[in-house]
Amino acid sequence: MQNLRVIENDLVPVYETSTGEKVVYGTELHEILGAPSVYREWVKRRLNDVDAVENEDFEGVEISTPSRQKLNQHIIKLDTAKEMAMLERNEKGKQVRRYFIQVEKKYKQGIGTGLSQDNYLKLAEVVSSCGNDRFPYISRILDEMGLRPTREQGPVQTPADDPSVSSFLVGANVMNRPTNDVYQEYVEYCSARYLSPMSNIIFSKMANRILGLRVIDKKINGKKHRVFIPATSEGRRF
Repeated sequence: MQNLRVIENDLVPVYETSTGEKVVYGTELHEILGAPSVYREWVKRRLNDVDAVENEDFEGVEISTPSRQKLNQHIIKLDTAKEMAMLERNEKGKQVRRYFIQVEKKYKQGIGTGLSQDNYLKLAEVVSSCGNDRFPYISRILDEMGLRPTREQGPVQTPADDPSVSSFLVGANVMNRPTNDVYQEYVEYCSARYLSPMSNIIFSKMANRILGLRVIDKKINGKKHRVFIPATSEGRRF
């Protein structure tokens, strides 16, 4: 598992190997999950809990820190990392697991016969001009034909005026709700219509622009969330 490159970085950095395998670093997963035990104890226990096999489900490597200290690191396949997150049995573990599922869906949908990214974006602009009522139908046909960008071109950047977002927001309950909750509903909306959802960050930016909103930190039931509010409302910006 060498020559890793970052393909997603919304919650936990997800990397792709030269063979197309999706993986994460164990230390980064441990940090995001907020596990109370130290990394070396946590990773040994969790890999054992999910019956992970070395050099099949994960790879142990040794890296050097800036201070030249040797650090044991693990490169873990996404399926295994998903199980490890689930075993935390807390809200953060559930959030990370849902995030990994979204990443899996996104890149499974991205595999096809291949267009260049420029041509794919041009095609997407033509499709979006057909109107919101016909967009899901045409998008499904493109999926079935395999008209997706080639992997070498990297993740597709959805056009800024993607009708999947604007059409979802028409009937969505967004105001004063956590951004993650709204995004999950958007992902389900796209899945039901054979559309590829954009990332959480880009979705939030588009929602802010289209609806005139902004995002602040707000405690709900004692937990801090990112929440959509009107752009003119008072509150601490995120």
